[in-house]
Amino acid sequence: MKRGVVMEVNRRKAIILTPEGSFREIKMKRKEQLAVGDELEHSYIAESPKPRRRSFMPTVAGLAAALLFFVVVSGLLPFSSNEAVAAYVNFDINPSIEVGVNSELEVVQLHTWNTDAERLKLDLEAVKEMPLSNFTKVFIQRLDENGYLSDGRNLLIVTTAEDVDKYKDIQDELQKSVASKEAVEQLKTRGVATTIVDSDAKIREKAIKKGISPGKYTVYLDAVDKGYAFTEDAPKEMSYGEMKSSMVDQDKQKAVAEEETEKEKKADVPEKENTLVEEQVKPAAASEELEDNLKHLNNHTNNGKAAPFIENKSKENKPAANEKKDPPGQLKQKENNKDKKKDKLKHKEHGKQKGKDKGNKGQNKEKHQGNGKGNKKD
Repeated sequence: MKRGVVMEVNRRKAIILTPEGSFREIKMKRKEQLAVGDELEHSYIAESPKPRRRSFMPTVAGLAAALLFFVVVSGLLPFSSNEAVAAYVNFDINPSIEVGVNSELEVVQLHTWNTDAERLKLDLEAVKEMPLSNFTKVFIQRLDENGYLSDGRNLLIVTTAEDVDKYKDIQDELQKSVASKEAVEQLKTRGVATTIVDSDAKIREKAIKKGISPGKYTVYLDAVDKGYAFTEDAPKEMSYGEMKSSMVDQDKQKAVAEEETEKEKKADVPEKENTLVEEQVKPAAASEELEDNLKHLNNHTNNGKAAPFIENKSKENKPAANEKKDPPGQLKQKENNKDKKKDKLKHKEHGKQKGKDKGNKGQNKEKHQGNGKGNKKD
């Protein structure tokens, strides 16, 4: 049944504008009262066999009515103006599933990444335009119904804004929606650990090309960057929970290796200390031996009286720690003074020796004279 808007009324005739944008002249029934702007179904009205070709200028009221008509008609058509994807949210617990949401955080796309996700039987038509927070609850409920929620399981949620500049504030809203208090409490009750991370559109594109869940691929890249050992096929062959367990095991092995290394370092320290003690003992013993030899030499030379010049030499060999070094000229002067002192000591010793020799000669002379007297008496 055709519809139209009255653009002009002329006695028993009217000009209408059809949804196709054409003008037609119709004949009104008797007692039919039409006014400009009226919307009507004109199947019961006789149409002229051909569209009118005359040109005319519609009235202002007619234009306004036409505009109103198109607004009303477009509102009745099954068309949504917010189908554009603003962000993607990946849920990885094996099942792995991805939903695209618009700027109002309503689900507009749904994609399953493995057969486990297909078993959840989440239909796009059933969840389309559903708020993301509600979809998260439905997803968790389906996981529970199919036995995917158990102690020790790990749920990874990765959010990716399609255009960060265009949707600046959507990232925080995404996390609030997927981590609602009710959903978090439900997961905690079942012993499921939940991790929420941000990603970017480039990583998502690479993951899709490789046929990998963007969530697991994001975790894989981050783990490799931190030094964990994973093969390129790990995101395909392992679930998120298995990847996380592998990282925990690698951390334990690293801790054990570091502990063994620390023990080896501590074991090497006593040996080095013993070596240092031995090296310190040897000079000490050598100095004691040198001091004993000097004492023995002094006693032997002077009948038990230490020779001053030998003691001075020993002191010269052991300078004080805080003693300042003299300039070269002063050193030569000191050496000359020492030589003079040595010469004086030698001269003094020589004088003493001469005195002893004279005394001995006097004694010998007296003895000789005494012997002479004795001989005369005899």
